[in-house]
Amino acid sequence: MNIPVITIDGTSASGKSTLCKKISKKIGWFSLESGFIYRAVALIYLQYSSVIIPKKVVFIAKNLNCFLFIKKKKFKVIYNKKDITNNVFTEKTSMLASKISQIPEIRNILLNIQKSFRLNPGLVANGRDMGTVVFPDSKLKFFLISNLKIRSYRRMLQLKKRGIITNFKKTYSEIQKRDNLDIFRKISPLKPSKNAIILDTSYINTTEMFNISMKYIKSKFNLF
Repeated sequence: MNIPVITIDGTSASGKSTLCKKISKKIGWFSLESGFIYRAVALIYLQYSSVIIPKKVVFIAKNLNCFLFIKKKKFKVIYNKKDITNNVFTEKTSMLASKISQIPEIRNILLNIQKSFRLNPGLVANGRDMGTVVFPDSKLKFFLISNLKIRSYRRMLQLKKRGIITNFKKTYSEIQKRDNLDIFRKISPLKPSKNAIILDTSYINTTEMFNISMKYIKSKFNLF
């Protein structure tokens, strides 16, 4: 019997990470933040250069276990014995992550890492191609969408909470650029699976988003 997987894909700042954490905590399954893995590679690479040289990015991806650790069920990025995890969430890191995700060899290396998270009793995975590429056999797939202005405001608040100073105009522009990179890239573009449930999170809060999702989960899996 295959280990069950729930996938959550969607645009930046649409609520994927929050929903993934809430669902995995509620049903007791493992969780995977796939975007974090790509961001970790990007962040380590930025310590050396901001100009993409594929061979060097591939080297970092192959040796990601030297920098990426799990402490208290949370990912940590350590470089030169220093915790630089907070920098994973900057838009500079995000943009580079989107660009390196277009390198086929990088995708293949990180694909195997992502698949290794599929453990009993189940996995809740969020990203941009979880339901289309990484776990196409998932029995339940969500795809989150949200208004660009609302997503920009949410991301701005998230960054400020982490001590990263930004403004709405800059955040809006960066998310718009990230959307274009994700949607129009040749390799694994951002798009919902044919059988994905589309959730518009523009005007609902996290509790409402979670409750809607749980209705589908309860009808699909015998968990409660």
